[in-house]
Amino acid sequence: MAKQTRPQKKAKAAMTLSLARSQLACVRRIAILAFPGADELDIVGAHRVLCGAARMNAGIEVCDVLAAEPGLSHILSSHNLSIGVSGVLDTETAANYDMIIVPGGRGAWRPTDPNLVALLLSLAQSISNLQFASVCTGAFLLAAAGIIGRGCTVATHHLAGAELVAEYGVSLESKRVAVTAMKDVPTKVVITAQGVTSGIDLALCVLEFVAGEEKADSSAAMIEYPRFKLTE
Repeated sequence: MAKQTRPQKKAKAAMTLSLARSQLACVRRIAILAFPGADELDIVGAHRVLCGAARMNAGIEVCDVLAAEPGLSHILSSHNLSIGVSGVLDTETAANYDMIIVPGGRGAWRPTDPNLVALLLSLAQSISNLQFASVCTGAFLLAAAGIIGRGCTVATHHLAGAELVAEYGVSLESKRVAVTAMKDVPTKVVITAQGVTSGIDLALCVLEFVAGEEKADSSAAMIEYPRFKLTE
C-alpha cells in the first residue's frame, strides 16, 4: 500500500472528524465496561465528566458502569479501589446504550482476557449501531475483537504503543485522543485515548460531539481541566 502524503492524511482526518460529528451527535446513553484489574482512573475520569454532563442536561442522559460478568456488585481495580457497578454488560443490556467505553489495565493488556474480547466481539456483531471507545490499553481489547486494526489510527498508553502497532498493524496517534474509522467498516468511527487521565479528554471530546464546544468547555472549566480539542 502506497504511503499517504501529508495532504492526503489531512483530508482523511477531516473526513473522519466530519463522520464522527454526524454519528456521535446521537449518543445519549453510555456504558463504561468494568472488570477486575481495570485502571480506576480510566473509568472514573470519563464517568465524572459524562455524569456531570447528564446533571447539566448537556445532551448525555446516563453514564453507567457495568460489569463484564454477572453476579458482581463491585470490581477491584488495578490499584485496589473497589468500584461499584450498576449491572452487567451483555448483548441484552448493551442494546440500551449508544456507546461502550473500554478502560485499560490488567485484562486489557498483558494478558488480554479472551472473555472480554469475546464479549466485545459479540456486541460489535450483534448491535450494528453501537459505538465504541477506549482509554489507555483498552485499545488492545478493541483490536483483539477486530473493532480496530490495520488502517486505523489510534491512541493508547505511551508504553504500549509499539506493541499495539506490532501486533495489530495500527498507526499511532501522537495526540491525546484519536478518531478513526472502524476496521472493515469505514462508515463507522471509533474513539481512542492515551493513558490514564486521557479518559477525561475522551469524555470531553464525546461531549463536544453530542452537545457542542460550549458545553464541553463549561464541563472542563467545572472540573478545572485544560480541554484537549481534536482540531488543535
